[in-house]
Amino acid sequence: MFWILKAEKSSAASTCPQTTRCQSQNRSNLNIQAQTLKPTTNKPTHLTHKKAKRSHKTDMPQKAQAQDELDQQIIRTVETAKPETVQQLITQIQKANPNASKQQILNRIISLQQTDKIKLTQQQQQTQTPQSLTSYLGSRQALWYWLTIALAIATAAAAFTIPEDAYPLVYARYVLGTIFIIWLPGYTFIKALFPQHPPFAKGISHTLETSEKTIDTIERVALSIGMSLALVPITGLMLNYTPWGIRLTPIVLSLLALTTIFATVAIIREPARQLQRRANNSSR
Repeated sequence: MFWILKAEKSSAASTCPQTTRCQSQNRSNLNIQAQTLKPTTNKPTHLTHKKAKRSHKTDMPQKAQAQDELDQQIIRTVETAKPETVQQLITQIQKANPNASKQQILNRIISLQQTDKIKLTQQQQQTQTPQSLTSYLGSRQALWYWLTIALAIATAAAAFTIPEDAYPLVYARYVLGTIFIIWLPGYTFIKALFPQHPPFAKGISHTLETSEKTIDTIERVALSIGMSLALVPITGLMLNYTPWGIRLTPIVLSLLALTTIFATVAIIREPARQLQRRANNSSR
């Protein structure tokens, strides 16, 4: 092997006595090699380009299959879970399929609705107001009335039955008495003057409509406390000119009567005001 290499070197030296001639031959040999390598270098790029086209074609059925799976999952969730809102449906789909984005799920829901595969209905924002006072008293909209009457009766019972030295029950008497004097008379009075929406109605707004204007919750609380602090001294002043005088029993019974009367007037006016407002909106 060593001898063959030496022989090639010696023959090269004999055939190329001058350096310039050898360099020209080497350059011609390099050019021949470059020309022979050009077709081989183009083949891999041509093949990879074809492979990219094939992979792009294979991605299309995968996307369609993913959309079909998402559609089936949405339809199955609507039939089984029965979500009330679109947001609940999207949340349940994302829990089952974390890879799906919110926008993708929303787009598929709209597409399914357009093809009548699912049906989206708009919820009724207002609850039905009972037509009669008897049915209104038995509904959830009149819950505030029964709670007010029950709290007033419980306060009167605690004032007459719990003695002042009965600890710790006397603290319950103090708490109920404070609510009975500072809150209940003014709250029922404002409630009778300004009927409002049912407190448990769906779609209730932040402003509470009255007969002439709107007052928010903070104004209603402030007016209730202020009217209570005004009504209680007036009641005591009026009792001072009666034979009963300013004592525990007359004061408790008088405030109980005032609270019951104001609450009854409010519960009568409230459904009538709602029916009138609904009739005005329908006429518009």
